[in-house]
Amino acid sequence: MRKTRLCVVVAGLMGLSAHQLSLAEEGVESSAGQFAAEEIETFEVNHKFTMETASGPEDARLGADRDQSYSLRYEPTLIWYSPEKRWPKWRTLVRGWIAYDSGSAVSSLQDERREQAEGWNAELREFYVTRNLIGDDPRFSLSFGRQRYSDYLGLWWDDTFESVRFSYQDDTARGFVAAGQKFYNYNSDVNRLDPSEEDIALLMGEYGRSWRIGHWAGIRLMYEDDHSGADLDDPDDFTGFRYGVFAQGEYASGSRLNDYHLELAAVTGDRDEVAQAGSRTVDINGWAAIGEVGTQMIDWRWSPRFSFRAGITDKPDEDQDGFYLNSIQSDRQVTDDNFSTRLVSSFMGLQVSNLAYYGVGVEFSPTERSGVNMRLSDLYLRNPDADMPIRSVVPQDPDSRSLGQVFDVSYSWQRFPEAYKGRLLSVDTLLSAGYFFAGPATGDLDDEYQLTLGVVVRYR
Repeated sequence: MRKTRLCVVVAGLMGLSAHQLSLAEEGVESSAGQFAAEEIETFEVNHKFTMETASGPEDARLGADRDQSYSLRYEPTLIWYSPEKRWPKWRTLVRGWIAYDSGSAVSSLQDERREQAEGWNAELREFYVTRNLIGDDPRFSLSFGRQRYSDYLGLWWDDTFESVRFSYQDDTARGFVAAGQKFYNYNSDVNRLDPSEEDIALLMGEYGRSWRIGHWAGIRLMYEDDHSGADLDDPDDFTGFRYGVFAQGEYASGSRLNDYHLELAAVTGDRDEVAQAGSRTVDINGWAAIGEVGTQMIDWRWSPRFSFRAGITDKPDEDQDGFYLNSIQSDRQVTDDNFSTRLVSSFMGLQVSNLAYYGVGVEFSPTERSGVNMRLSDLYLRNPDADMPIRSVVPQDPDSRSLGQVFDVSYSWQRFPEAYKGRLLSVDTLLSAGYFFAGPATGDLDDEYQLTLGVVVRYR
């Protein structure tokens, strides 16, 4: 009542008519109603459809029979917010998929799976709850459940597993501490873990600081405890630490150096090895350094970016010594939300051990929504008497260090997002080809290649 009288008085002072006042009040109430409707959004469902076909060596093993495969997948993501989406105290996410996989060629899709299920299968990939605004501070959050850990490079973590995670993030600092363990794959076809992944407890963390706008540096740490016990199906049990530093950043246009990414990681601990003849404990000590620098010519046609990348590990004394990747790490390089590649090629995976490589690359955009990426890399062994870091069915030649060269080219195209029923429909396509020129260290291995076509449709 008081509000109405006040509006009438103000309207009289402004010379408004009663009809104009009524329309003004209705407009305010309508705007307030729309604003309130936006505020109470608490639930969303995102849809992702993927299709991929590939032709390459079976199981990504160089020298194996060629395999032509295709994969189809529907991946829904359900997110619930409480009390509302803008500032949720609680956030619950469930992500799964229904898929058909006909073969085992290497995938260029954004996929961190270890086990390859063939035929129809369903998987509950993520399910976790996040408590935001701890202490009414937006910088702190706590999440628990099966959640994903990933970074631009999979050198530290690139997998999904059950864990508790405490995170901190603001404009100049970020970090997390997490503890967890894998229990199941939650897949209808391959639910049980591989014996090498069972009973491994993990404690890990990261702290990074922005010392300049767009530039970050920090430390990472992981403690791994394989408590599975002596088992011939799982002959290697490692307990120890991984630690290292990282630095990444982008400079403003006009600088000779446009961007950089550096990673330095080390591992130390004990590995219990079990065999029929007995068991032994081996001291594991090793390190790896990976880096990439790039410069982009904005004023040139198609704005090309030229890059130089290199990596090196310690020189192992024997096959079981030195740096290596554990079960939640990989050599993947995540390029965007839809596709990923690897350190040197889209199809040739590397076990980052007993390895040295360097390469050059160029990226350019022929059109506004398309891109071409070309890379050429040269690979070497640090110790020719130790195992090769590539998967091959052909015995290696210990008289040479040269693994060979790999050339990789990809073409991506992104359709302009289209609005449909208040949401966006987007289509992304990636066509890639990789060719490996086998070096003398690979023995009698012939050259290998793979072709891949991937399409991702999102509705969100």
